[in-house]
Amino acid sequence: MPLFMHLKSDSKIPMDASLLLPERLESLSLETIASLPLTQGNQTIACGELFELEGVTTDGELIFQGDCRQINGIGAGMTRGRIQVSGNAGRHVARRMSGGEVTVNGNVGDWGGAELSGGLLIVNGSAGNSLGGAYPGEKKGMRGGEISVSGGAGTLVGQRMRRGLIAVSQSVGEGAGAGMIAGTLVLAGGAEECPGIGMKRGTILMGTGEQPFRPWPTFAPVANPRPAFLQLLLNDLHRRGFPIPADWSDGRFRCYRGDLLEGGLGELFILQDVASHALKETQSRQRQSLQNQGTR
Repeated sequence: MPLFMHLKSDSKIPMDASLLLPERLESLSLETIASLPLTQGNQTIACGELFELEGVTTDGELIFQGDCRQINGIGAGMTRGRIQVSGNAGRHVARRMSGGEVTVNGNVGDWGGAELSGGLLIVNGSAGNSLGGAYPGEKKGMRGGEISVSGGAGTLVGQRMRRGLIAVSQSVGEGAGAGMIAGTLVLAGGAEECPGIGMKRGTILMGTGEQPFRPWPTFAPVANPRPAFLQLLLNDLHRRGFPIPADWSDGRFRCYRGDLLEGGLGELFILQDVASHALKETQSRQRQSLQNQGTR
């Protein structure tokens, strides 16, 4: 039986839950856990005043119940065990986690899985900005592990990502994969402007999205419509329960190499029908530019 933590009230004051990890609680009694000091706003409050505790602490599983959108740092720094959140969660969920599994059956705030180095973060909802990203001043974002999001995400998904896999089912904001060093980013619902800008290596696989994709000028199209690794990746995602778009199974992708300003070793794959539209649009702009130059 896991340890259940029932949130007593829907407070609007943010709280830090980074102290509540399976490996830290598994040898403690419920009375000791209830006395643990937690930070809420600018105050320190006993855990028992915020949560009603039920269950055992010896099986390595923690379940948060209630609206936890103001609870930050759930699973932060976790090395083993399992955490489930029955609804929404706040910011910094599973940040710098190196092992174990965190499942959120709702939305998460900004910096979910930031600088993750191992383990698995599953979000059965949407994520905020900087999912799997790097904190300001840090050279590397996500360094390993996996993140799966069944909804969408905000800006800068996978910023300065070094290793690992991030898969997002719906659309994401601008700057996805910005400054990527390596790793794999799967954006089934497409992305807004500038995906992969400044990337050195790594792979971004994109779906159609709601708007035609416009490649950044420092990405060049190359002939590779169906990468050999694609089916293996799709099979692995399907095995993990990630929703694969129907048109990906036999779809053809167009590959762009970039960012050319950073060596051009990154790969950006996008479904060919949308990529073809973008390529035609780029060629049209180039022709128009040449015509304008010729009339001067």
